[in-house]
Amino acid sequence: MKEKGRMVERFGKGFVFFIIATVIVIIASSYVAHKIGYQNATTLLEDKKLTIEEMENELSEIKKEQKQKSEELEQLKDEYQEATALVDQKDELQTNVDQLQVNTKQKSEEVASLDTQIKEKQKELEKLENGVVEKKEEPKTLAAGQFEVGKDIPEGRYKVQPNGGRGNFFVNDGLKVNVILGHFSDEMYLKEYVISLSEGDIIKSTLPTKYIPIE
Repeated sequence: MKEKGRMVERFGKGFVFFIIATVIVIIASSYVAHKIGYQNATTLLEDKKLTIEEMENELSEIKKEQKQKSEELEQLKDEYQEATALVDQKDELQTNVDQLQVNTKQKSEEVASLDTQIKEKQKELEKLENGVVEKKEEPKTLAAGQFEVGKDIPEGRYKVQPNGGRGNFFVNDGLKVNVILGHFSDEMYLKEYVISLSEGDIIKSTLPTKYIPIE
């Protein structure tokens, strides 16, 4: 205590105040530095926290977008499957249509063939029933008079009928045909006569006649 008192006496009260002030400054500086460091650290932490929140928000948005794109992808997959099914169905329908066309053509040919057979059978039946089958041609008419086959009328097989009245019908001066035609009940009159006319034959008739082409 005596030494401390001596030091005080030696250096004076001003030096003691200087020492005390220096200590206070050091303590204050430490406090200020600590405060400044704490504030800086807080700012850094807040900035870091803000950055993390931004990243989390961005990540959340990305996840939402990913979910939306995934849903759109699934929808596109469904639409693709539906479109593929429609294409398969179209191909199947086209195959069916093609097959129906082939079947229709075959049936048409079969019907045409059967129609031809029916016509042939009808002709055969007409031959059996009537002895002659008329062709699908317009009958030819000639007035009373003399005519030459190949000039006035084509050669062929005909059913000759009176075209009004009655009279004699000759071919080649009666050597080929010599009949009396007429629409009368008398047996001497024929209502029709079947003959094959050849080119060059001479027809003489005293009545108008009708020539119906036959098979």
